[in-house]
Amino acid sequence: MHNDCRGLYGHAGRFPSVALLISILCFAGSVSAQDDKVAVAIAGNSASIGSISTLYTKVSFKIFPAGDTDPNFICTAEYWREPGLIRCTEQGIKGTDTQIEYLVEKGEQRVLYKRPGPQPGSYALNGVVASEWRPSIRTDAWRLGLCGLPTFDSDAKPLLTVAQALQKFKFKGATSERLQKRPVVHLTFIEPVAETTTDGIIYDLWLDPSVNWMICKALVCFDVPDKKFRTKNEYLIDSFTEVIPGQFFPSKMTMRCEVNGNHFVTQVAEFTDTKLNTIKRCPFSVALNAPAATPFQDEIRGTVYVLGKDGKPGGKPMPLQAAAPATTVGTTPLPTTSPPTPTSRIAIVLMGSAVLLTLAAAVVAYRRRRKNSGD
Repeated sequence: MHNDCRGLYGHAGRFPSVALLISILCFAGSVSAQDDKVAVAIAGNSASIGSISTLYTKVSFKIFPAGDTDPNFICTAEYWREPGLIRCTEQGIKGTDTQIEYLVEKGEQRVLYKRPGPQPGSYALNGVVASEWRPSIRTDAWRLGLCGLPTFDSDAKPLLTVAQALQKFKFKGATSERLQKRPVVHLTFIEPVAETTTDGIIYDLWLDPSVNWMICKALVCFDVPDKKFRTKNEYLIDSFTEVIPGQFFPSKMTMRCEVNGNHFVTQVAEFTDTKLNTIKRCPFSVALNAPAATPFQDEIRGTVYVLGKDGKPGGKPMPLQAAAPATTVGTTPLPTTSPPTPTSRIAIVLMGSAVLLTLAAAVVAYRRRRKNSGD
């Protein structure tokens, strides 16, 4: 991610890291003009997110047009995330019948699209190689679970943590509030964007100490220059699950989008069978299993090629000018798998979180002593 934070919360990294400890101290010290609760909230969120080394979950994603109680789009997915790798298998149920095999590693994503072919029992395949930040799936559990500042669906940019937003964006302030009868800390950031009539994209985040300072609500607002278009996305975590002692992850998230003050669409994501830090390896196949002759568009290198029998580009790549035609082949069912029996790392996770929060608290106490001595 930005500012060399990839090893902290991005697609690569190790747990725990010296960089994470240093970042917590810097972030806590950088808000000296704000109330101490800000430092504690941001440090707590960083510790909570940073302690997730592996994530497995099943995702159900639905889209409801405004005024409808019946979704017009449904897909499900099996999702895995570990340091240096993200793997997802997404299956369209309603509104689409496309299956998406998604893999991110080494700073790139490889995506395999599988659609029903023109003949019964056949299907069409085509693949894409692109930047790791290109939005390709609906069921990114890390993004839907508000493990960072929410992005618009079309944004091809990293998901920043709250701590990274403090470094990168303008911090407007914080208040203590109650949300659903629970005490929370409300933070406001502004991302400068030249095209907006306001100062930029406004992020309002609510952090909940009862779930280890995870984001429980987010509001993202954006204006365009002529003031004829204003969009507001509200993300609400309806419920959390304590997956392992002291470690939480959402079980349901609802996003409500408004355009010019009118309800436009609602998205609902549900997470089940979630495992945090207790599975060492992806419980389903990491390989995309694209057969020979599958066409791939390489958006990074600007080429089109077809896979050879060895799974590597076959023949001479051609310049990328238009989408490569999909290859139609016979149908082959994909296997379904379940996670293996987990190996516990609870002690490591809790110890790491305790160390980070202790360091943040120490910084706050030290700043108080300096302020009192200055008086």
